[in-house]
Amino acid sequence: KKKFVKRDDIKHDDEVVRKIQSIDCSRGIAHLHRADVLHRDIAARNCLLDNHGRVHVTDFGLSVLTHAAAVNGSWLHSEREWLPLKHMAPESMEAGTMLSSKKTETFMLGCLLWEIWTNQKCWSGIHAKVRVLKMMF
Repeated sequence: KKKFVKRDDIKHDDEVVRKIQSIDCSRGIAHLHRADVLHRDIAARNCLLDNHGRVHVTDFGLSVLTHAAAVNGSWLHSEREWLPLKHMAPESMEAGTMLSSKKTETFMLGCLLWEIWTNQKCWSGIHAKVRVLKMMF
């Protein structure tokens, strides 16, 4: 049985730890993409650390399985879906497009890596709607 620890229990000032965590996250998302799964909520809040400081990508509540024949493995968002605006790629929010893809998830992974290396939430202090406006205009 794995035992998970709180984020504060891991030393964040250690560059080696951050590199390992970054690699773990990247490999986890790459594994999902090889299986044609889009996570659609890549963020630090959806990652758990085990007692060795290794990262496990979790929370697949927004995940979708894309069909291999789909255009670039894309997924069209439903108008009723609640998606994480602060981590979404600008092209995922465009009216008329509203697509998730491996490319847009790479943007989300970049936000996650930024959170790991800065130890801050992505776009902290900015309301999600304001962030959307800043990215779109």
